[in-house]
Amino acid sequence: MATAASEHNVQSRLQALDDALNSGEFIQIRRMLNNMPSVDVGHLIESAPPKLRSALWQLVDISNEGEILQHLSDEVQGE
Repeated sequence: MATAASEHNVQSRLQALDDALNSGEFIQIRRMLNNMPSVDVGHLIESAPPKLRSALWQLVDISNEGEILQHLSDEVQGE
């Protein structure tokens, strides 16, 4: 179960990613996602609204996809 501090951290990262997406900073987002541990990226994708999930997934390097998929629920994987 996520702690309050952990959940706040996830929400802060999601907000930063959403802001970056809205401003068109895709290179920065790609770099951020692909330098994070796969479990953290999975948690961010799980926690994101569906529209943001899709955008985040498109920025994940192909070489990292398999590792991140392990940390996603079946429902999110299906999206």
